[in-house]
Amino acid sequence: MGFTLEKSKTIDVPSPGEHTTEKDFPVNRPSPQSVMQIRETTHRSFKRDGNISVPEKASDKTHSGRYMDEECKQKKYGHTRLLIWVVAMAICGRLLRAWNQTGIKWADRPDVGDWFVSPENKVHLSILVIVSYVIICAVRHCRHQCHPLLVLALTGVYYYRATTAVISLPWTTSTEPDKGLYQAWLVYVTIGLHIVTTLFTQLKELRNGGKERRQVIVDLLEGFYTSFIMLAALLLRPHNAAVLALLVVQEHGMTTAIWPRFFTGSPAWLIGLLHTWFGLAAFYAQGNSNNAATVDISAGYVGLDSHIPVLVGLLTFMSTYIGLTLWMISLLIYITKTFYHRYSKAVEEVIYTLVLFRALPLAVYTVVVSLQRYHLFVWSVFSPKLMYEGVLTVVFSFIVFSFTAHFYILQKLNLIKEE
Repeated sequence: MGFTLEKSKTIDVPSPGEHTTEKDFPVNRPSPQSVMQIRETTHRSFKRDGNISVPEKASDKTHSGRYMDEECKQKKYGHTRLLIWVVAMAICGRLLRAWNQTGIKWADRPDVGDWFVSPENKVHLSILVIVSYVIICAVRHCRHQCHPLLVLALTGVYYYRATTAVISLPWTTSTEPDKGLYQAWLVYVTIGLHIVTTLFTQLKELRNGGKERRQVIVDLLEGFYTSFIMLAALLLRPHNAAVLALLVVQEHGMTTAIWPRFFTGSPAWLIGLLHTWFGLAAFYAQGNSNNAATVDISAGYVGLDSHIPVLVGLLTFMSTYIGLTLWMISLLIYITKTFYHRYSKAVEEVIYTLVLFRALPLAVYTVVVSLQRYHLFVWSVFSPKLMYEGVLTVVFSFIVFSFTAHFYILQKLNLIKEE
């Protein structure tokens, strides 16, 4: 029994039980030269196909060593960057504290803002405003939100302040004071145009499916944040342009560098509490206090030629609490980025936190004022404090309403997709 391999060769296969030898079933053994050729061919195929071979272990160790070195360098860069941001935030906090010192304890100490307000420092104030607006544009550029309308609005604000002779224009020697109605309304129109452009652009992106839903919400809120920066630059006093720039830098550093590092995985109520604290700190950094005399009434007449109670009250209100408003918008942006997959629960936690944060101090102050109603300074100390607490409660009520309306609108637009 056998089978034919070639025409000229036949191999006989023995039957079962028959004894066999190498002569009956010959096997061709490879020569040493052919073994070396097989090894070289296998090594080349491994190298060509990207598989791992024994001769390449040394290069793999070198490659892994380089990867570890790069990873260590990235960690060192991350630690250095974090340290720089921590130092920068400390400097911003100290400058904000010293810019407009309020309260009886600090009444006798000079402020940084008072030095810039002096008439002999008009040139320094002009330079300060320009530098502050450049910083704002640079920080917004880091967030990809430096819209040309922002530059136009800040330029219009500077021209408005120069028209009112508060600061000086670089290309002129002196200007006659004017109310600057047209310049102020130019800024108002720019703000409205920016809001409309943001809404139109993001809704168009949503309809075309060019962006994911979370990014659409973030870009919408970032657009509103930029619009409120324009409004703040117009309503705040010129020396507070630096305060606005420091607040923008502080918000950017906290929400992009520090909080993601130290508060990753933290609950939404803690994030809401942090934003609320910084918002209230911004209220006092603007020069406000528990005294009604620190309210900037002039902000209510920006762009107005006559007294219109509704507009004057609205503009004054916005100027007083513009820092808190910016931090509340930042809170919505941070929640959207971090808690998007459980957005409803996160917003609910934040709303409960804001309500509790406001209800407890109000209840305590009400009891204290009731107990001290016969005190000698009841009208100069306790009553103004209670009045500010009442107004702040109204502000927080409006914030809670805005958060609820924001969530309801997102649900109607089908922008929320939770797990």
